[in-house]
Amino acid sequence: MFKIKLLDKFNYDKTISISKEFEFVDDIFNANAVIVRSSKINLSEIPENIKIIVRAGIGVNNIPLDACAERGIIACNTPGANANAVKELVLLGLLASVRKIDKALKWLDVESCNPDIENLVEKSKAQFVGCELTGKTLGIIGLGKIGAQVANMGIQLGMRVIGYDPHLTIEAAWHMDKLVERTNSVKEILVNCDFISIHIPLLPSTKGYINSDSFAQMKKGATLLNFSRGEIIDSNALRTTLETDHLNHYICDFPTAETMNLPNTLFLPHLGASTLEAERNCGTMALHILFHFLKYGNIQHGVNYPTIIAGGFTSKMRLVILHKNVPNMVGQITSLLAKESVNIADMTNKSLGEYAISLLDLDSHLSASNIEKISSIENILKLYTYPSLEV
Repeated sequence: MFKIKLLDKFNYDKTISISKEFEFVDDIFNANAVIVRSSKINLSEIPENIKIIVRAGIGVNNIPLDACAERGIIACNTPGANANAVKELVLLGLLASVRKIDKALKWLDVESCNPDIENLVEKSKAQFVGCELTGKTLGIIGLGKIGAQVANMGIQLGMRVIGYDPHLTIEAAWHMDKLVERTNSVKEILVNCDFISIHIPLLPSTKGYINSDSFAQMKKGATLLNFSRGEIIDSNALRTTLETDHLNHYICDFPTAETMNLPNTLFLPHLGASTLEAERNCGTMALHILFHFLKYGNIQHGVNYPTIIAGGFTSKMRLVILHKNVPNMVGQITSLLAKESVNIADMTNKSLGEYAISLLDLDSHLSASNIEKISSIENILKLYTYPSLEV
């Protein structure tokens, strides 16, 4: 039975068959893996027995990814599990912006005790006249699980939808409405769209992705929706744009002290995945990820190490070797196995930035001493064996 430490409130589908494979433990020193939602991972508090950390959600800014990778701890997330919940919140943002819902609700709150409220409503409602989404142009930056659903929703609302994603996957393309237009230029979205919805991960390369140049290119009176991460928007550039009325609305799920009181903004308290269904979906997906790694060594939705899936195995032993992405790593490993007359039945090697994984299925068992020899090769960070044989 695999032992899991939960760092946050956790929900999952209790009917899935693999649920009986897990035991949730209080003591992290007795666990094989960690599931986290919003808690910040302090690596000094993560013991050596932890092999993998799964974020039940998509954002992983609460996990020190490189530091985990250096220790041979795999980090994964659950993309798509909360996609419908976020999509529906984007719809709320779109509707709130065009129908001035936030201003109307504030007005009602002020006038809630007015005994003449019915007559006052008829006299005052003209100030909240809005427009309809049908016929407007929606731009999507990032066509992953969430972005693709938002794009389809836009088509269903009768909008023209333009999407940008230089890394669009075949799977995402299959699930996208054929009426969604694709562009290879972010500028086309900025210049032409009435509404722009951002769905990209927060990475060093995407911090401040929407900056002063981006805002300058935006269509005057556009609405920007950010349900990715707050830092994707340059806050100083956002302030300038809103104060000059170039941007009609900024709708965001990530309030900060710098942006909360800016004009024409609507902030939500990070509600994107805050539905019972999304929490259950994320938890269920997290358990599937853990099962396939702890049982077979497969890595799904890897974040600091590559995704690598070799299915189940019928060989005598499987090695999952985490190492630096440097030349001759595979050669050193296979040479050592050859010296021991161990045949490799199958082998897969993948890399992600500075880190890589070599997965080898062997026709015979390795002794603990031979596993130790492989583990001691320079730039190998961790070696896991299936069946388990800790070194």
